[in-house]
Amino acid sequence: MYKKLTLPEMDIHPIVLACIFGGARLSCCTEHVAVYDEDDVCVGIATIAPEGEQGSGMPTIVGVWVHPLYRKQGIGTSLVENAIAMCARMGLHYKGLPCVGIDAMSKGMLAICESLIDKYPQLVFTDCTSMVNEMMLSL
Repeated sequence: MYKKLTLPEMDIHPIVLACIFGGARLSCCTEHVAVYDEDDVCVGIATIAPEGEQGSGMPTIVGVWVHPLYRKQGIGTSLVENAIAMCARMGLHYKGLPCVGIDAMSKGMLAICESLIDKYPQLVFTDCTSMVNEMMLSL
């Protein structure tokens, strides 16, 4: 069952929000996993594009976000693991192989991907941290 997702009040740069959830990135997402606090407020979410971004065909975890007050508690890792499990339950494949793509756009996400690569060999991740850092420096 899906709940209406409303992001809590936060101090987050609009460019970061747009990179994670904006435009075409969100339009291809038809699935998500989320974590809620005791007040039923979404404190973390991972969005999934079963057909991949821009028609790539590779199931992709498109955006992962955890509210800053809830970071460093394992929520991001749990979101990624649950997103991988959802893709497996849905029987998603790419070129006949069970795999899930993810672009690591932050040092935190890169660390999560690196920590999970042995446990989930179907995880295909790309380190995009330098590209994001360059974008942020140009602002």
